[in-house]
Amino acid sequence: MHSVCLGVMKKLLLTWTKGSHHLRQFKLSAMQVLQINQKLSEIAPYIPDCFARKPRGIDQIDRWKATELRQFLLYTGRVVMKDFLQERMFTHFLTLSVAMSILLCPHLVREKCNIVHAHKLLKFFVEEGCEIYGPSFAVYNVHTLLHLADDAERYGALDICSGFLFENFLQKLKRKVRSGRRPLAQLLKRL
Repeated sequence: MHSVCLGVMKKLLLTWTKGSHHLRQFKLSAMQVLQINQKLSEIAPYIPDCFARKPRGIDQIDRWKATELRQFLLYTGRVVMKDFLQERMFTHFLTLSVAMSILLCPHLVREKCNIVHAHKLLKFFVEEGCEIYGPSFAVYNVHTLLHLADDAERYGALDICSGFLFENFLQKLKRKVRSGRRPLAQLLKRL
């Protein structure tokens, strides 16, 4: 899940907001970024407490955590980006969003046909991404999307085998280590 959030979703947002020299035609204007930020701040009060964070503006994308990128991919991005992306780019983004929604849902991954559909969507996403953004789009994290359906079939919904469950506990462990000398011994002593 982190490769999807911190890899693919962040890559898309960076392309849309900052754009590299050969992808300038996909870059959103400063006014569009401001409007997107405003939309995100308008919906922030309505985000339930079960989400770890409230949405921040996409101008702060460099500081976004994986949970914020996940929330954008699955929920807020669908609403916010509709009016700002070209139709082909928005459809491309929705393809990833829907495929990940399928693979993350424990009820949907029980049926093989849903996993097959999600795999087709992800394959389309990778191929279409290379056509839209060029061959430089096909980085390792984008390639791993082609294998996510297999993981969901083997292990169940991707949330079950995701690293998100362990992030908060890792923070607690890190606080118990006070120096770089013998971290394992420090952990054992303080636990």
